[in-house]
Amino acid sequence: MHSSQRPSASLVFLALLGALVACRPEPAPLTAEQEAFIDLMQQLPVDGEFFSEEGVNETEPFIDVLFSMSEGNLAGYGLYPFVALSRGLADRPQTQAYAVEHFEEIVHPQLKLGWAMILFNEDAAPREVIVFLQNALEDRTQSNIAAEMGGPTFEDFESRVRIAYEEQ
Repeated sequence: MHSSQRPSASLVFLALLGALVACRPEPAPLTAEQEAFIDLMQQLPVDGEFFSEEGVNETEPFIDVLFSMSEGNLAGYGLYPFVALSRGLADRPQTQAYAVEHFEEIVHPQLKLGWAMILFNEDAAPREVIVFLQNALEDRTQSNIAAEMGGPTFEDFESRVRIAYEEQ
């Protein structure tokens, strides 16, 4: 394909956004624990666009509830706060270890992808996470989402995942 025939980045982004909106799941009822967790998140102190250290401290005991959230549970909420909270939690050795041990329990596919990317970048990814990432990179939709999450360093990330996968 000649460069003049390639779709613009804007068109690719709009197509991806359209696909995500078209695939939006039906809202699913929250358990009492999930509802309490979301209520807590809405009251947490922030520091810029992320949760403050104090806010992350308050949610640390509820990482299992975060992992139990499905696409349907979060259908009425923006995903960004949950991803931002995940980043704060992943910086802590105890919750990072919990994520490694309970990775398969992460229900929401984009949260799971985000946690996999974080664990890999922190050199804390066991084989199952590397296999998950390799499979995600082979899936066009998941790869596009990973590229959005990874930003300008995505190509390097993708290369490192492929190497890690081949070495196992």
